[in-house]
Amino acid sequence: SAEIANGRAECLKYGVLWDETLFAALEAGQPATEEQVARCVGLKRDVVVCDEHDTGARRKLNLGHTLGHAIEQVSHYKIPHGAAVGIGMAMMAKAFCPAIDDRLCAALAANRLPAQCKYATRELFFAMAQDKKRVGQNITIVVPQAIGQCELRTLLFNEFERLLEECL
Repeated sequence: SAEIANGRAECLKYGVLWDETLFAALEAGQPATEEQVARCVGLKRDVVVCDEHDTGARRKLNLGHTLGHAIEQVSHYKIPHGAAVGIGMAMMAKAFCPAIDDRLCAALAANRLPAQCKYATRELFFAMAQDKKRVGQNITIVVPQAIGQCELRTLLFNEFERLLEECL
């Protein structure tokens, strides 16, 4: 079902963030096991406990969300949250870490999730103008470096838009 696919997007997110082994186990599109779901819950618990006020590592949980929330809004919420976050992760990979782009897109497809965005970058940036991760002219984004490794990066909002337009 669509809700199961949305949950798979969340599990894939944890693999991209912190656990290449988890990602590899999920990328074939097999149903997530109880152990894999427990691993995701444990990763989230650990990061939330260590960063209760969302000022450091916890912000990495927003991987794919900056673009995902904009996609949801522009689609008038016809694209569900998990699918939108999956597209957001794919867009970030394509723009900032092309080495994982094909693998992430294949994993999304194997889990019945889209990887392509049909909306113009300009539309998405208009929607992101009010994003909670934007402070003044800056926005903090989660940038994949490799499967299992991501970093927080603060950019000028206009620079983020320009980078995405160039890459997408």
